[in-house]
Amino acid sequence: MTVGPPDTVHGQYTADAPYVAHPDQAGYLDALRDPGLIPVLGELGGFGGFGDGLAELAELSSPTGRLTPPALTGGVLVLTPPGSAAAPLGAALAERVGGTFAACAPRELPALDAAADHVVLAALSDELSLDLLLETLDATAGLRRAGRGEAALGVLSGRSLEELSRLLAKGLGAALRPPPDHPQLCVAPWGGPQRAEVPGLHWVTGADTRAEVLAPLLTGRRHGLVSFAVAGREHGLVLADTVVCGATADRTPGPGQGPVPDGAPSCAFTGKCFRPGVAAAEVIPARAIRADVVLANSCTSWRPGDGLVAAEYRLTEAFARGGAAAFIGAVHRMVPDVRLNRLAHRAAAAGATVGQLGVLLNRQAGDREVPYHLVLGLPWVVPVPGAGPARLADLATLLDRRDTAGETAARAGLRRAGRAIRALRELPLAGLLPAEGLPELDAQVGAAVAALKGDPSVLRTDAEGDPVERLLELVAEAEYGVALDLHDFGQVSESPLNEVWEDFLETTAVPGGERCPYCAGPTATVTGRHPAYPELRREVWACHRCGPVLDLPAGAPVRGIGLDCPPLWPSPGTVEVEVTVTAADGAGEGLPAAVLVQVAKAAAHGLVVPEPQRVLLVPGSPVRVRAEVEVGEHAFAHHEHAVRAIVVAGGQVHGASRPVAVRPSY
Repeated sequence: MTVGPPDTVHGQYTADAPYVAHPDQAGYLDALRDPGLIPVLGELGGFGGFGDGLAELAELSSPTGRLTPPALTGGVLVLTPPGSAAAPLGAALAERVGGTFAACAPRELPALDAAADHVVLAALSDELSLDLLLETLDATAGLRRAGRGEAALGVLSGRSLEELSRLLAKGLGAALRPPPDHPQLCVAPWGGPQRAEVPGLHWVTGADTRAEVLAPLLTGRRHGLVSFAVAGREHGLVLADTVVCGATADRTPGPGQGPVPDGAPSCAFTGKCFRPGVAAAEVIPARAIRADVVLANSCTSWRPGDGLVAAEYRLTEAFARGGAAAFIGAVHRMVPDVRLNRLAHRAAAAGATVGQLGVLLNRQAGDREVPYHLVLGLPWVVPVPGAGPARLADLATLLDRRDTAGETAARAGLRRAGRAIRALRELPLAGLLPAEGLPELDAQVGAAVAALKGDPSVLRTDAEGDPVERLLELVAEAEYGVALDLHDFGQVSESPLNEVWEDFLETTAVPGGERCPYCAGPTATVTGRHPAYPELRREVWACHRCGPVLDLPAGAPVRGIGLDCPPLWPSPGTVEVEVTVTAADGAGEGLPAAVLVQVAKAAAHGLVVPEPQRVLLVPGSPVRVRAEVEVGEHAFAHHEHAVRAIVVAGGQVHGASRPVAVRPSY
């Protein structure tokens, strides 16, 4: 038996620190039961061996002779699967911390008469399945719901008991580490600057997430907590021009490298990363990251023994062998949500343990994705010491709570915009000119949805304010552009609105119905349906004397348009036309609309009509718009005219008309 960390000058081990190496299991278990020692199973050469992280840990550790164990409040429950080779280690660990040991399936935990703030699942890698991990997450959540402690979970695993003992030793010795060079670092390739809401947290985002910037930060400085919000795979985290690589052994591609394990990625054969243009030597090894705790908010970053990639290349193995005392990752596929990173850093600054971070991350993620974030390591490891200990109930106040009223309003606005954009997109199907700015609208929809979801793809401080409000403004601008197009169309065309769409829709007519509001004459209703898109429908209410009185699309946000003006217009002269617009009951409060008055072929007939006016429609409160039409001295040459009102609202075009006559003013 040899005691102590490696001497960096002589490469020997001294008796100044509590590290103890045992080549035999019995001696190791005896030492593990002693709270003042940090034992490792295996030969001493493993301390400084490649990738196990213990060399740096021992060098960092304060020479105290014996460990003063941290005070663990709330109890510890150590669990191993039935028949696990890790059962003796689990039992010894439970005895060391005064906890409870259980060798049982996770689903049996509720039946045990046990309550714990800390739950440790210990098993060899080939004993860990995804099903077992998810069952353990469910079981610990059940303990919390039953009021049986915080039940914060940490998993101890390794391909052998020797590897498992090294991961355990890193956790037991975490309290001996001096303060890190920098408290916290978050790496998020998407987006721009972040607000400084957590003291000591450094963000690296956007184009800065390249090797030139990150390699010195990740491998040259030690952080308490390093988190990533990135796209990834089991064996890599994708950055701007490189990856954080999970390979735990240096390999030279080619025939002389020895056997390549099943499931090895392409770099094992080609020497090139799966990222185009990146050589295997240019990646950032996960095992080289200097952090007490690493959080990888990335797809399948935490993978048990039954992964798609060989264990020698998985991030889980790399972080277990590196210097990190604990690793937090996701076992599921998802879109990284940077809110989780913000939450983790806020909670870490408040003194949260890694087990508590796992609980908080799953609570935050639970309403948007499956809550399957897991901790590899002892759950009571503290990434940023000094502020703790913290209670989970207090840390829960850091969760991003939804503003129910604000979110409801935002969703209503987003749905309103979506309906309008769809309608604008369908205008050409009814023979109308296409709306402009649709690509910009689509992009703003994406930004608004991202903001509503808290999506990490938009890591920026929005300088333009509320993205949903901005989207609605853009929709209103597009609708006003449609109204301007119709204004210009009316200058040169005599065709009413229904004559445009009847060339594209199949029509049926039903005589009868209400009398004409202008002459009290008989009317008919003409319905048009698109043969390819039957949900695209319009109805025109036509008077046999006055023509098309009201022309509305299906599901229109406007249910009525009235025109009030003299039936005879003097030439030359000025006539005031009043348009009354009545919103449908489901139109929503404050629906923007563009209202215009036009006269058929106005420019050729010597009439001048104003440009569209902007109004807000409110159900139950008709809106009146007044427009002055200038009647030229030659307008009477074309005696009969139709004055029309066009209302563009909700992305749809609504029309009304009535006949007028022009006579000389003398």
